[in-house]
Amino acid sequence: MATVLCVIGGLILGVLVAFINSKISKKGIDASTTGAVMGINFFRFILDIIALAVGFFVSRAFNLPQIPTLVAIAVGLSVGSMLFLYFLSKNVSKEEDEALLKKKTSLNEKGKVSENQSEDNFTYSSIDESFDDADLFSSSKTTMSSEDISVSQTDKN
Repeated sequence: MATVLCVIGGLILGVLVAFINSKISKKGIDASTTGAVMGINFFRFILDIIALAVGFFVSRAFNLPQIPTLVAIAVGLSVGSMLFLYFLSKNVSKEEDEALLKKKTSLNEKGKVSENQSEDNFTYSSIDESFDDADLFSSSKTTMSSEDISVSQTDKN
C-alpha cells in the first residue's frame, strides 16, 4: 500500500512541477536573447532536480520505497511536460496562423497575392515585383511558373 501511495504522490509532484515549468516557458517564449532562453531552461532544469531531490529525501526520511517514488516523479515530469508543451505549442501556432492570415489579407487588399495561393507560398507574376517587395517577403519563398522561366530564356537568346 505504501508503494502505491508513493507512486501516486510522485506522479502528482512530477505533474505539478511540469505545470510550473510550462508556465515558466510560456513567460519566456518572447525572450529574444539566447541568454534569456538559456536562463529559463536552466531554471526549469533546477526545478526538475529539486523535485527529484524532494522525492528522494522524503522517501528516505519516512523509510518509504525510493525507486518507485523517483520513477513516478520522472514519469510525471516527462508526461506532464509533453502534455503541457503540446497545449502551449497549440496556442502559439494558433496565434501565428492568425498573424499569417492577417498578413495575407492585407496583401490581398493591396493586390499582391492571388486568391488561390496558400498562406505560406506567395508567387509573383513577374521577377521585377519580387525584387521590389523583397524586404516584405524575406521569410517566404518566391516561385515562378514555367511560363516565366521560358520567357526569361527566350529573352536571353
